[in-house]
Amino acid sequence: MALGALFWSANLSTRTHGSQPAIANAGRKAKCVCGAIGFLLIQALGVSQMSAEITYEAENGVLFNGANVQGSDKASGGAMVGFVGGEKGGAVVFDPVTIARRGAYNLAVRYASGDPRALNITVNGEQKVRVHCLASSGWFDFAVTNVEVKLKVGQNTIRLDNDRGWAPNIDKITLTPMPWWRILGVWLWFGLFCIVGIAAVVLVMVFRRKQAAGL
Repeated sequence: MALGALFWSANLSTRTHGSQPAIANAGRKAKCVCGAIGFLLIQALGVSQMSAEITYEAENGVLFNGANVQGSDKASGGAMVGFVGGEKGGAVVFDPVTIARRGAYNLAVRYASGDPRALNITVNGEQKVRVHCLASSGWFDFAVTNVEVKLKVGQNTIRLDNDRGWAPNIDKITLTPMPWWRILGVWLWFGLFCIVGIAAVVLVMVFRRKQAAGL
């Protein structure tokens, strides 16, 4: 009986102490994963903070085919660009649009229109998006429409026109980096999944250790 009790005690001690390295190893892995996720979060937040909002006034852009500058007290710079689109194909081109970091940006176009009109937005001669602008309160009252665009590092070109009719009057464009959680995307979810999985393994091992110690 005494020999059996001694053998059981030794076996329990081996099981209890044998689980400690595994628990410590799992703990180290959890810390590594948490550190990696934290680094990614800091980098993403850094991208969002370093890439500040950028605004370009339409009257400072390059005008083509009859588009012209018109005064407006309600415009952000005291002027806007009219006669965009139409039979002559008037256009306003923002060039260069200088970006520090490539990626997805929200492009907000501030416009004025007495009736619903469409607007073509072409980025770097490749990305072309057609936006339908609702009527604002009048030809000198402004509203904003938003579209997501992808920009490269350095100089970009953004063209506003309408090849199927008249476009609204254009006051300015504003570029804002997409939120950091949009930049992380799938990686954020993958990191959270890893953290939850490792935490579950650690909890199970701790539970087993306590269960073994209580026998």
